[in-house]
Amino acid sequence: MKLAISIIMAISICACCNYKDESYLRIDYSSASPNVIVYNTKADYFDKVPITLSEDKKSILSYPDPKDLIVDGVYFLPTKLEKGYLLDNRGISINTVFLNITYKEYSELKELPSIDEFHKLILDNNPFIEIYQCGKSYSYKNIVEEHNHIILSNNVKKWNRLL
Repeated sequence: MKLAISIIMAISICACCNYKDESYLRIDYSSASPNVIVYNTKADYFDKVPITLSEDKKSILSYPDPKDLIVDGVYFLPTKLEKGYLLDNRGISINTVFLNITYKEYSELKELPSIDEFHKLILDNNPFIEIYQCGKSYSYKNIVEEHNHIILSNNVKKWNRLL
């Protein structure tokens, strides 16, 4: 009897549901698109390895594996834009700092530095002049060209300034 009641309840619940609208099946790929970050630094850290510190700058939260910096002989260096701006290709945030080691040197390491060694390699705890979040990458047809146009037009104020 309990089984029959359970079956009837399950059928009733399914009958009440309207699945004619299949919009729940559509995937929103825009949310999976990475954020575009454009930044400018106090010094030339172009080929220096970025790591992420805690908000108080005392702890190291993340650092790349040496194998993560290069794929098929190509390093994930930032893309140079006009007026010294850089387009992030690694995952820069306001808590990023740069090490006194290049992508090439780091990718050739046989073992990772210790946490103490990482701290000693940090060049500057506050390397950024400014850093912007510029929307999602899917919204650009030619990301470099479009960002250079904004920079040359002195319209960086349209971006979301993080720092």
